[in-house]
Amino acid sequence: MPKPSFEDKRKLECKEIRLQEMRTQSKMKRDVTVAVSAKGFYRTGIMCDVVQHAMLIPVLVCHLRFHRSCDMLEKVVNYKFKNRFILQLALTHPSYRENFGTNPDHARNTLTNCGIRQPEYGDRRIHYMNTRKRGINTLINIMSRFGKKEETQSNITHNERLEFLGDAVVEFLTSIHLFHMFPDLEEGGLATYRAALVQNQHLAVLAKVLNLDQFMLYAHGSDLCHDLELRHAMANCFEAFMGALFLDGGIQVPDHVFSETMFKDQDVLLGVWKNYPPHPLQEQEPAGDRKWIKSFKLLQKLTEFEENIGVQFTHIRLLARAFTDRSIGYTNLTLSLVNNRTQAVVCDDLGMTNYAVYSHPKVELKTKDRADLLEAFLGALYVDKVTTLARCFTHHS
Repeated sequence: MPKPSFEDKRKLECKEIRLQEMRTQSKMKRDVTVAVSAKGFYRTGIMCDVVQHAMLIPVLVCHLRFHRSCDMLEKVVNYKFKNRFILQLALTHPSYRENFGTNPDHARNTLTNCGIRQPEYGDRRIHYMNTRKRGINTLINIMSRFGKKEETQSNITHNERLEFLGDAVVEFLTSIHLFHMFPDLEEGGLATYRAALVQNQHLAVLAKVLNLDQFMLYAHGSDLCHDLELRHAMANCFEAFMGALFLDGGIQVPDHVFSETMFKDQDVLLGVWKNYPPHPLQEQEPAGDRKWIKSFKLLQKLTEFEENIGVQFTHIRLLARAFTDRSIGYTNLTLSLVNNRTQAVVCDDLGMTNYAVYSHPKVELKTKDRADLLEAFLGALYVDKVTTLARCFTHHS
């Protein structure tokens, strides 16, 4: 078969666009009436609503069995969820709601496709706004949506959003432990270790330790029959589970569960991972190093910054290390990369550039330099004041 020319591809693309337009036009659809003979049927008095209620029984039993099994999962991780719906959401694979399978899901197929007709009035795009979408126009429509002023429950009934959150939670936890365990390791080495811990292959192993495959809700189709796809789904489920633990119990809960799962039956390694040493500057002065302020002009200058932000560091040398460029001496307090432009704006608002120290003073700091300055400051704030104050500062900024 000859290779299609550019003109052939253009014609095919035009036909696909036209076909998509025809699919979205409700006036192109028509109802089909099928005549079924009543010969041989008996009037029982059982109407379709009774049948629909009966079809709910298998689904109800499945729901009760699932939550009964979740009790066992809570015993395994030694944590009881305050909001059980978050746990159910974390264990629900996208295929479970969208692609009903065959044998075990006949009841759901019947409930979805049979019964009394329920007409949908209004714009078709509104009814399907929360389903999977493709195309540049749909992407622009999604990106143009505004956020809500108050906390609102999502309409998405699978674990992909929790997976997104859990991925950040796992990266944050591993960053904190590795940062304290390897005080002399540079950023590249820390990133390499973290990548090994947060990759899908390792997370799939941790999911197997918790037996999440026995609790996950997914469609019984051909997609997850292969071991590779199932392991990938299990890694995503583990991330979603970490996100659910964080939402329900705070950062300490997923930290404990992640540590216990990774070093199960390895008490020595678990102790090394959990009982990491403080920062070297904190080890030198356990009670604080503010006594050195009167001896160094740089530390005296940083007290002005403390007054501006309303936070007093117990170990002010951590703040000095955060504001010291690598050209002066290596600083490993930068923990994460987010958006350089946003971080640079916060850096300018707080006037951090006035306190930065460089071997060769710069006329104007670049966007990345200002972003790195803010990241290093947040790292120092976390190490000195733990997570609560750092989180409050980030929210107000």
